[in-house]
Amino acid sequence: MGVLTFTEEVASSLPAGKLYKGFFLDIDTILPKILPDFIKSIEIEGDGGVGTIKNVTLAAVNKLFLQRV
Repeated sequence: MGVLTFTEEVASSLPAGKLYKGFFLDIDTILPKILPDFIKSIEIEGDGGVGTIKNVTLAAVNKLFLQRV
């Protein structure tokens, strides 16, 4: 197993704080809205800290996977 690193810079007219909030803090509510054909829902078990579990239900195949933070 190895380590893979990827870096890319993209210019945006949005302020950095708004981008950070959208990509990292609100992604659980945004993804089902922008990708309804792929993600049916994301449910969070916990407070978002260590040990939090995200239940992601995929729409197309109706499968569930868990992500532990």
